[in-house]
Amino acid sequence: MNSRIYITILLFMPILITACRNVPEIDRDAEKAEVAQVVHDSIEWALDKNLQKLYNTMLQDSSLFFYQPSVNTDLRGFDQLKRTAEQFWMTDRFEAVRTDITELQVTLSRSGTTAWFRCMLDDVALIDGQEAGWLNTRWTGVLDKVDGKWLIHQMHFSFAAEQ
Repeated sequence: MNSRIYITILLFMPILITACRNVPEIDRDAEKAEVAQVVHDSIEWALDKNLQKLYNTMLQDSSLFFYQPSVNTDLRGFDQLKRTAEQFWMTDRFEAVRTDITELQVTLSRSGTTAWFRCMLDDVALIDGQEAGWLNTRWTGVLDKVDGKWLIHQMHFSFAAEQ
């Protein structure tokens, strides 16, 4: 019985070794740079109102979720994001003024198919001519690599308690 196990292992060892060698190496620095670009695009799209840039950064299904610090402004699902973009951000009522991302840190999962980030965000706009926005905002998020593209799955914006 033990000799059968030994022979089976010996027969399948070359297959296992070959399979392990064919696992593609992940360029972790390049992947992190791609994630960082998606993070930037997901907020900076508003500066020139490039909706396609926004849409290209988001997972386009009902699991997309943003947790925001303002009351009753959580965003659930791509359809809600799209409605908000088209009915508010793209109107003359809204004008992005500046966006500053600092202290951006990106982490990749071991498999390289999930990433998460943290940073500080200043996001300033004019709404009906009045300056509004988030300063010193803590921003975190999770991205999935889908069909070779990094897409935001979840984001959380918050302010420190002392603010």
